[in-house]
This record gives sequence, C-alpha cells and structure tokens, in this order.
Amino acid sequence: RVLFRSREIVIKMKFSVIIPAFNAELYIEECIQSVLDNAFHDIEIIIINDGSTDRTGDIINSFKDDFIHKIHTENKGQSAARNTGINKATGDYILFLDSDDKLNKKTLHRLLEVISESKADVILFESDVFFDDELLTTKFNPIYERAQSLADKALTGVEFFKTAMNENNYIVSPCLYTFKKEFSQDIKFKEGIIHEDNIFTTMLLLHNNPSVYCIKEKLYQRRVRHGSVMTQKKGDNHLNGYYACVSELINNPPNNHLLALPEYNKFLTHMLDCFKYTNLDIARQYKDEMRQMQIQHESEINEIKSHISALKQSSSWKITAPLRKIKDIIKK
Repeated sequence: RVLFRSREIVIKMKFSVIIPAFNAELYIEECIQSVLDNAFHDIEIIIINDGSTDRTGDIINSFKDDFIHKIHTENKGQSAARNTGINKATGDYILFLDSDDKLNKKTLHRLLEVISESKADVILFESDVFFDDELLTTKFNPIYERAQSLADKALTGVEFFKTAMNENNYIVSPCLYTFKKEFSQDIKFKEGIIHEDNIFTTMLLLHNNPSVYCIKEKLYQRRVRHGSVMTQKKGDNHLNGYYACVSELINNPPNNHLLALPEYNKFLTHMLDCFKYTNLDIARQYKDEMRQMQIQHESEINEIKSHISALKQSSSWKITAPLRKIKDIIKK
C-alpha cells in the first residue's frame, strides 16, 4: 500500500473512487482519465454503467487496468449505482465522482496528506466550475466554496452541520468530500429519487457523529451542462425528490439530530422551501408554454386570414364569384 510521510506521520490508505455513469459517452473517458492522472498507486476505480444506451459501456470497457472495476447494470438511477459502488468498495476511504466531472491532478495526494495529519473520518473540500456552453452562465452560477469558519478545524459532524447551517453554507454534494468506508455500513443513498444527496450527507454527519476536517481547496471540477439535474426543466421528479427527502429526514432522523435540533429544523424548512419554489417554477414553465402555444396559434390563424384576404382580392376569386352564387342558390 501507499506510504506517505507528512510531519513524521506514516499512513497506509487506499481510496475507492466510485463513478456512476448513464449515457455519458461525451464525458466518461475524460472523467476516468482525470483519476488516472493523479498517478496514485493504492486505488480502485469502480465504474457503474447504469443501463446506458449510448457508447458509455464500450468506452468503460476500453480501460484494461486491473484496478478499474466495471459493473454493468440495468438502469436504476444514480442512487442505486452509488450504492452498488459502495457495496463493491474495498478501500479505506470512498470518493464519489460524477461521470461528467473531473478530479484535479493532485486531489488524491492532497487528501492523503490531510488525512494523515488530521486523522479525520470525513475530509471536505471545494470545487471549481466550468461550463459546456457559455449561454448557461447567464442562468446558472453554482458556487462550491466552504465558509472560512469551517476551514482547518477539527470538528465533529454535529459541529460542522451546525456551523454550516448557521453560515448558510451547507453544501450537500457527496462529490465534495471523502469519508471512511466503515461509515457506509449504516447509511445508503435513497433509491428512486433525485436530490438524494440531502439525505445521505446529513445522515453521514449526524448519524454517527464522525470527526470532520474541512479545507478551502478546490480539488474537484464540476461541469455545468445542458440536461443535468441542475439545468433540466423542472418536473415531478424534482418535486418527488424534495418530498421524499423531507419525509425521510422527519420519519427516520439520524441518531444525533437532537444535538443540532434548531439547525436540523432549519434544514427541513429549507427543503420545504425548495419544494415550494420548484412547484412555482413548474407552474411558471407551464404558463410560459401555454402562452407560447397561444402566440403560435394566433400567428397561424392570422396567417390563414391573410391568405384568405389575399385570395379574395385575386382575379380568380372575382371570376368565380358567379359560380359561387349559383352554388348557394342550389343549396337553398
């Protein structure tokens, strides 16, 4: 295993990098290569091809390294794919990577350094953002930066959660932290929904109250693209996801939620606000679509009226006028 010496501390440690992939043929090769570019020896990469219908599976299979595990399943969604990866993982720490994103070249070495010094169960970090289409910059501006009050401190999961919520800086993305594999025994991603990150991250921090260390370093690269959960048109799946998160966190709260009850209730209120405003977004989308349909229909009707008016002014219309009168008389 890898031996890393930092301030006379030697640590043995293996990372399991879990990559769920669905129809990611445009990005998956670059994603996997970003992990390989870390040149980190004690690692396993677990790629779950979640029922892709494009070339994703073929691209994944083209990687022949024996530490790259390729799992092909029917389409069950990202949560199920991540859970499959967790069950397969044999590393000491787990790191999630979305199939359209990338790691920085020094991410794994830097995480090993922080773990060796802090001995923390969970290491949190930040992300850069890059756009596939510059037009998206006018609508989406995600920021993945940790509050200064969270950085470079040894905290418990409860303390981190409380501070993050009070700073309005609670970032739930599971791609922006690494955590000990043993903590995945009690928690899994809720399958069949989106926005499942809200449940998983909150359970990770509050269920077993792990030791936490946060660094203000951008070790991840988040891609903003058309068709992602962030940018796609809002629909029932978004509403159902938020509802499922609220329901789960109310009915099955983590063990230590009472230690952060005001902040926990604040988070539930935030999730309900997400539900409400998503519902308003959907209603606004329907209203805009109906308005566009109305404008389109009015345009088509006006075009037909214009053709009829032009026809009535034509010489052929005037010549056939007597025939139309005879036809009307016969009808009577």
